[in-house]
Amino acid sequence: MADVMLPISSELWSQAKASTFKPTYMIICRQHGNEYSSTNAGLRLIEKMTKDPVFREYLKRVNVTVVPFENVDGGEFSYQLQLLQPDFINHAGRYNSMGTDIGRYGFVFDTPYRAALVRTKMWQAWLPDVLNNDHGFPQHEYNLPYGSFTPQYYIPRGIIYGYLNYMATPSRDPIPEGLAVSMAIRDEIVAQLNTQPDIMANIQDWKDRYYKFANQWDPDLYPVTYYGPPGEDIVLYWSASRVNPFSNNFTRGYPWITTMMFTTEVADETAQGAYMDMAARAHFYEDLAQLNVLRDANPNIGFMASEVSGMLYLRIFRTRPVAP
Repeated sequence: MADVMLPISSELWSQAKASTFKPTYMIICRQHGNEYSSTNAGLRLIEKMTKDPVFREYLKRVNVTVVPFENVDGGEFSYQLQLLQPDFINHAGRYNSMGTDIGRYGFVFDTPYRAALVRTKMWQAWLPDVLNNDHGFPQHEYNLPYGSFTPQYYIPRGIIYGYLNYMATPSRDPIPEGLAVSMAIRDEIVAQLNTQPDIMANIQDWKDRYYKFANQWDPDLYPVTYYGPPGEDIVLYWSASRVNPFSNNFTRGYPWITTMMFTTEVADETAQGAYMDMAARAHFYEDLAQLNVLRDANPNIGFMASEVSGMLYLRIFRTRPVAP
C-alpha cells in the first residue's frame, strides 16, 4: 500500500489531523488478479504525485492512499496463464490462491486471507471521503460452458464504464449532499475521458456495437445508462447506497464517512501492449477526475471551544460530505 503525501519536516505527525483538515481519496487496484490495468494506473498516479510538481499540488488539498496490487496471488497466477494464452480472459486468476474472492472478507477479521484486510486497515486509518475500486472485465464477448450466460457483464459496451453510488434513505430517495458529490464526479469523469481521443473513439465504437447486437433488441436484458452530450457520453450506472452495517461496500456500511465508493470497470481481460496503455489511461483519468472534485471541494472545517473545570478545550472537526 502507499500513502502519498508531501515531505514531513516535523518530528510528530497526526493522521487524524491530516484526515480532518483535508478530504481523503483511496484507490483499490487489482482486487481480481486478472484485471491488469488498474495496477498500472495506480502506480502511474503515485509516480506523478511524487515527481511531477503539478500533481504534487493535489497533496496540499487531498490525502491520497493507494492499494496498487491487492490480490498478488491471483495476479501471479494470471501472469503465468497469459504467458500461455495472451488473448484469453484467464479468469482463474481472478481469485486468490485458494480460489476465493478476497473482496468478500474485508470485515472478517479472523479470515485466513490476510490480504483481504489491507483495504479495511487503510480505510480505518484514513476514513476516506471517496473510495474508488478499480476493476476490469473481458474485452470480448464470452460465456461459460454449463454456466449460463450473463449479458450484463459478458458483452462489452465500451472500454470503460462505472457504477456511481450515492447515499440514500431506506426508501432509496437520494440524500442531496451525497448526490451532489456523485454528480460532480460524474461530470468530471466525462470531462477527463473526453481529453483522450482514442479512448472516446473506442467508447463510441463499442457503444454502436452494443446497441446493434444487444440493447436495441432487448433493453431490459441488456440495459445501459449513458451520460454526457451525444458523441461524448460515457456508460455510468447509478446505485443507491442504503445503510447496511454488514456490507463490504464502505458507502453502504458507513455512508456518513465514505460518501461514495465508485466502481470502475475497464476492458482489460487480457490487455497487452498499446491496448494495455489505453486501458490504464482510462483508469488513470477517471482516478484524476475524482481527485479534481476533492481538490476543488470545500472541506467544511469547523472549530468549537468549550471550558470544563477551568480547562479550555478546542475541538476541530470536518463536516461530511465535502461540498463540491
